[in-house]
Amino acid sequence: MLPFDLEEYLKKNYKPSTGETSETTVAMDTSYRAGCLAPNLFDELAKDIEKAVDDYNKGTTIKKFIRDKIKEKGLSGSSDVYTNCGVIKGTFSKIRREKQKDTQRQTALALCIGLKLNLEEAEKFLSLLGYKFRASKKQEIAVKWFIENGIYNIDDINETLMKLGEEPIPKQRFLKDRISSKKM
Repeated sequence: MLPFDLEEYLKKNYKPSTGETSETTVAMDTSYRAGCLAPNLFDELAKDIEKAVDDYNKGTTIKKFIRDKIKEKGLSGSSDVYTNCGVIKGTFSKIRREKQKDTQRQTALALCIGLKLNLEEAEKFLSLLGYKFRASKKQEIAVKWFIENGIYNIDDINETLMKLGEEPIPKQRFLKDRISSKKM
């Protein structure tokens, strides 16, 4: 059974995708075709958004962000983070040292849990990795709810995600646990 608050939160915030195009793109494309936006205004708007994200993240590296949050949250070190969120040590190390080119979205979500980030911090961290919470993904909206409610137990989160029919985060830990339990 799901927490009542989560069910209500999902009803309010989860917006299933109706196609391959994002809601923002559809709205802007419709406005553009309707003549509400001048052709170069659309390009300027995209540049302004990109600049705002860059300004928001200015001076913050993934390495610095993780180091600062470990210190701020009173975590004893990197091992607390990757253990708490189930990310493999090597993967965490590559992300922290900025050696990993493309961090998987599920790993990024799990690190938000491991670092015990509040919503604002999680949104900033995800943006550093090139992501944001998507309203069209139930898994991400559920994780967002857990973050907003200060619930950082990865096992409880994954159990709830599976009840919702969603994949656990991070997938690599879940698969590793499944393989080791089959060997026993």
